[in-house]
Amino acid sequence: MKMDDIARLAGVSKASVSRVLNNKPNISDALRKKVEAVLKTYDYQPNLMAQALNTNQTKLIGVLLPAIGLDIFSDIVHGISDILREQGYELILADSKGDIEQARKYLEIFRSKQVDGIIYFPTLLSPDHIDYINQIKIPTIILGQCHNGLKKSSVAFSDIEASKEIVNYFHSLGCEKIIHIAMPKNHAIGELREHGYREAMKDLKLDPRVIYVSDLSYDSGYAICQKIIEADAIFVAMDRLAIGALRYLIENNRKDILIAGIDNMEVSSMISPSLTSIDFDYYQGGQSSGQMVLELIRGHDVVSKQLSYQLIERESTRRQHV
Repeated sequence: MKMDDIARLAGVSKASVSRVLNNKPNISDALRKKVEAVLKTYDYQPNLMAQALNTNQTKLIGVLLPAIGLDIFSDIVHGISDILREQGYELILADSKGDIEQARKYLEIFRSKQVDGIIYFPTLLSPDHIDYINQIKIPTIILGQCHNGLKKSSVAFSDIEASKEIVNYFHSLGCEKIIHIAMPKNHAIGELREHGYREAMKDLKLDPRVIYVSDLSYDSGYAICQKIIEADAIFVAMDRLAIGALRYLIENNRKDILIAGIDNMEVSSMISPSLTSIDFDYYQGGQSSGQMVLELIRGHDVVSKQLSYQLIERESTRRQHV
C-alpha cells in the first residue's frame, strides 16, 4: 500500500499522511485518527529504509544495558519499549556485560546503524569514558546515574539517598554494627550506594565496614556472608546478593542479624523470610528515558531527573526473621 492509497481511503492529502507517519507536530486529532484507522484496517507496515531516506530518520533507538539478564533491566526495557512503540520507534538492544570496551563497540554499532537516539546505562564512568560519551553526536540519554562531568541529560535513581535511609532505618531498630556488602570495586552504581552507606555511618558516628563481592551472583552473596562474624545488620548493595546472603543466615541460624537490599526484585517478596528492600520504579525509569530521548530527537531541550524510591519493610528486618 502506497501513501496515495492511504490518503484516498482516509479522505486526506498525501502530505497529511506523511506528517502522521513521521509524527510531525500540528496535526489535528481528527485527521490523525482518520489516517491511523486506515493504517490499522490494512495492517500498514512502512518501508523503514525508504522512510529513513525521506525523513533522515531510521526510527531506531539503540539501548545499551550492562546485564540484560537481571530482573531490573527487563522492567527498564519494558518501560522504554512501551514509549517507543507508541511513537513508531523500535529499539536495538545490546548487553555490554559491564565492560567499557564492549560498550564502545556497541555504541559504534549503533552509529553505523544510524540510530536516531541512544539510551545508555553505564557501569563504569572513568574520565576517559566520560569524555568518550560526551563526544557522541547522536541524541543520548544516560540511564541509572548522573555525573558532574557528563554533558548528556540523565535519568538517575536515588542510590545515595536510599542507601542512607537503609542505614538510618537499621539504626532506628537499635543496630550499630552495620556492615555493607558492596558490589565489585569500580562499579559506578555500587560506588554510589557505598558512598551513601559511608555518609550515613559517619553522620551516626558509627564505624563503617565494607566487604566487596567479586561478581553479582547469588553465590557471591552467600560466600561473602561467611566472612561476617559479628554484626547487628547487613546492608547489601542489591537484592540478588542479599538473597544469597540471607540463605547463609538461614542455614546457620543467624537470627541475630537483620538484612536488607536494594532493587525490590519480585522474588524478594516471595522468599521466606521475605527481604526488606528499596523499591526503585525501573519501569518508570525506562519510560522517562524513552520519552526524553524522543524529545532530544525532536530538537527539544530535556532536563535531567532523579527518581524517587520507597523502603519496603519485610520479615528480614525483624529479630525473629529466621
